Amino acid sequence: MPRKQPIRKPKPKSISRKIKGIKLPDSTFFFNQIYFILFLFGLSLIYIFNTHQANKSRMSMLKLQEEIKYLRGEHTALKAQSVDLFRHSVLLDEVKKMDLSYSDEPLTVISYEKEEF
Repeated sequence: MPRKQPIRKPKPKSISRKIKGIKLPDSTFFFNQIYFILFLFGLSLIYIFNTHQANKSRMSMLKLQEEIKYLRGEHTALKAQSVDLFRHSVLLDEVKKMDLSYSDEPLTVISYEKEEF
């Protein structure tokens, strides 16, 4: 007589299955949550991009601050040099080097009246 095969009960679809007392998510759980997982992946990409841009802008700001510090020092030095050059005694020395004469007389103003036509 042929043996009767036992009737197998279909496995219930559950979120988790027990393996040695540990609950592990079933493969259907991941497929059901694929849109949420993709959403989290997209958020992580945006976070990484935002962090990269913030670091890049911070580094450029630090470079600009160093350049500003250098330019301020250079501006102060040039300003002091220009003040020294435009002192009256320095101008007189420069005029003498060019073989020009300095006049002690005050400036004369030449004025004229417009003629009406």
